[in-house]
Amino acid sequence: MQLHVMNSLSHPKRMRLRTSTLGYLAVFLAIFSGRALLANDADEAELRAAIDECRSKFPAESAAIFDAAQTAWDSFRSANLIATKGKLGNEQGDRLNEMDRLCLLARAVQLRKLHEPMLGNRDAMIKKAQSADQDLCQIFKECTELAPGNNRHDLCEAQRKWIAYREANAKAAYLAVPGNEAIATTIAATELRQTELMGTYEGYTKKAAEAVAQISQELKLIKDMGPLKMKLQALEAKAKAASANIPAPLAVTNISAFPSEVTQEALSIGATIDEFKPLENSIFAEVRPQIMTVYTIISLSKAKEQVNSGDAPSAARIIASHNDILKNYPGLNSIPGGTYFSALAALFETSQRQGLEHEKKAAAAAALGRTSEAIREYKAAYDLFPDPSVAEKTKKLREESLGL
Repeated sequence: MQLHVMNSLSHPKRMRLRTSTLGYLAVFLAIFSGRALLANDADEAELRAAIDECRSKFPAESAAIFDAAQTAWDSFRSANLIATKGKLGNEQGDRLNEMDRLCLLARAVQLRKLHEPMLGNRDAMIKKAQSADQDLCQIFKECTELAPGNNRHDLCEAQRKWIAYREANAKAAYLAVPGNEAIATTIAATELRQTELMGTYEGYTKKAAEAVAQISQELKLIKDMGPLKMKLQALEAKAKAASANIPAPLAVTNISAFPSEVTQEALSIGATIDEFKPLENSIFAEVRPQIMTVYTIISLSKAKEQVNSGDAPSAARIIASHNDILKNYPGLNSIPGGTYFSALAALFETSQRQGLEHEKKAAAAAALGRTSEAIREYKAAYDLFPDPSVAEKTKKLREESLGL
């Protein structure tokens, strides 16, 4: 997928001012002078480990493509530091460090995910990539207007090198996962560049800091995937054993759920991964069936709680929401409790419809003054599909019949 970006880079006005060789040298020395202006040693080590691991997965004949992408990124990082330093100056070392950490950690995450398949609808992702590209063009234009005169050339130079890096990285991603076309990689890189530019030139320091925190968490999760996979696989085995004893659903008021131990494990794992939207995030591609199992267990537990509290409509919403996800999952039959969940969704839909029929009859009887008949119909509706509003209507009729 070819995206055309930053036509404004060639604007003659923005190319007029150039930094002298001595100016570049001064900036370079300031950046690397040990004044805590760069990402820390642990971040650098993390990036090196990600580079080594990612490169080891490329066949020998393709390694040169990966090396070219990494070289392009190194060149961009250096140019970006010069541009950022020129804008922020010495008095904002912490902010410069934050911007560099964002750049470095995002590259580490990207490398860890480079060999994963693209997820999602291809056409939708292409549109998202094009939209992100348009947004970046607008942000870049605004940043050149905010840049001090002697900083604009550095900013344009950094952006040229970023474009070269993004194109080189897209080639590496395509080789890593044939057919990928690096759409997801392109989107992530483009959105990150937006944050970098805004964090430097528009003062969006909070957003940049949040991005660093999010990327750091994501990187940690990627590294922790080994233990997480083991937990997921252990949970899946328990869920499969338990699901064999779950009877077919016969009534809304008699939902079967997984044993408490299994449910608690699912809730614990779910809390760990929820913020990363695992059904969308390619980090979780290998464990998608186990993730679906986690959410099936949790959804059953939540639905059962709502029914037990007399709120079937809330339970129905939980079931319908998760069932929509299950219906689009090709491995539904392999998910412990998956077929039970589908049957339960159908039962809720039927019971709710039948309950509404009884409600209509109850309302008609009440309108004619046939209170006892109306109460019976409301009770029938509630027995089929416990609804707080039906319980309230029944209570009101009873009170009226007693003259209360």
